[in-house]
Order: sequence, then C-alpha cells, then structure tokens
Amino acid sequence: MATMSGFDHRKFKRVPFKRPVKSKMINVEIYAGNLAYDISQGGIRINSSEFVAKGAHVILQVQLDMQGRLLELAGEVVWIRELPYSGGFQLGLQFNEGDSFEKCKIAQFVEKL
Repeated sequence: MATMSGFDHRKFKRVPFKRPVKSKMINVEIYAGNLAYDISQGGIRINSSEFVAKGAHVILQVQLDMQGRLLELAGEVVWIRELPYSGGFQLGLQFNEGDSFEKCKIAQFVEKL
C-alpha cells in the first residue's frame, strides 16, 4: 500500500476503531480510560491524556463490538507523539506475540470491515 512518504510496510491491515479502551501499565492496578484511533491484528493506536514512555509495557482491555467479550491484550509502546493544542498524546502499541485467541478475534473483526 502506497503512502505519501513511500510505501506502507505494515504487516497487518489497519482499520479505523474509534472506541473507548482501558489501559494500564504492567504492575499497576488502576486502568485509565483512553480512546482508540485504529486497530490491526498487530497493534493499536490510542489517544491518552497521560505520557507513557516508548518501550513501556501496557495491558489493554478492548471490546470490539457491543455484543463481544472484553479482550485483554499485552503490548509495548513503540512510538509516542504529542497532540498539538490538547496536552494529550497519541501512542502506537504493538501487541505481544502471545494472546493468539485475542489476535484472531481482532483479525476477524478487521476482515469484516
């Protein structure tokens, strides 16, 4: 797939996914509410009011649709960008290699769109 800067080297198809997700740092008990931007079998982009460092390990709770069960996935922050004028951040998270059931559900969801 071509982009303005050349070619998109993504491994998985990415689709818009503007829904609430919950996230927390590993070894922290409290989940924070975030808004997802897009999702693929390999990762998710979310908006966050809190800074999270690149390389941080995060647990996400994602509900793909209103009837679906809550999926819990582990991931790593691979990039972070400050959102202008909002004081918030946008994070790119790559899902861990495990979580095969959850990633299969995401792949099915993405293919339906």
